[in-house]
Amino acid sequence: MAALRDVFGCHDVPQADLEGEEMSGEWRRLEAGEIIEDGDQYDAATDRLTCNAVWWPVRVDMVATVAPDPRDPANRIFRRRVAK
Repeated sequence: MAALRDVFGCHDVPQADLEGEEMSGEWRRLEAGEIIEDGDQYDAATDRLTCNAVWWPVRVDMVATVAPDPRDPANRIFRRRVAK
């Protein structure tokens, strides 16, 4: 069984440690205050015990809004594809 993460949220766990997040190469996490763009994805972290990320395309109402602080366990985590 995978090690249990912080019961209050996974957002303070290093990016490389989050299963399914894979932000080290193709994706990067949006930081607090960045503007969310079409094509970004978010994880609502519904599985807080195992921290398995399930990524969804951002909704239309999220585009052009400010990304929340990803360290706050109550917030969604947003990611953006890295330009190559």
